[in-house]
Amino acid sequence: MCGRIVGLIALLLAIVLLAGIALIVAPTPPSTPLGQAARTLDELDAAIADALDDATLYVERGKLHLLAYEWDRALADFDRAIELAPQLAEAYYQRGLLYASAPDGSDETRSLAIADFRRFLELAPDDAHAARADEYIRQLEAALGG
Repeated sequence: MCGRIVGLIALLLAIVLLAGIALIVAPTPPSTPLGQAARTLDELDAAIADALDDATLYVERGKLHLLAYEWDRALADFDRAIELAPQLAEAYYQRGLLYASAPDGSDETRSLAIADFRRFLELAPDDAHAARADEYIRQLEAALGG
């Protein structure tokens, strides 16, 4: 009896392992949000290859990286966008979101977020995200203790 149970458990573990491997190696269907993001990321990579100096493309790709929690890639894209177009307000807003949501939660990272949200507000005080940026600044300053 005990041998049968062990055999059944081994069989179930093998099935679960194979099912997990199948999920890992199976391509994500393009109809799912993750599949659409992967396709869009590929499209953005191709567009950037054709237009290396288009800052808005870097912002768009950075947003996708941020949604995928790819912090370093998102930061590199936002930094590149700001380097190419220092007056592009959305790049500062998006980089501020990245810093505000960074996993380390350090005071330095919060301060960087505040600086980016302030720069965003300087460049685009009437933008649709202005009130939200102002609120983020208040929350981050409170978290810093002042």
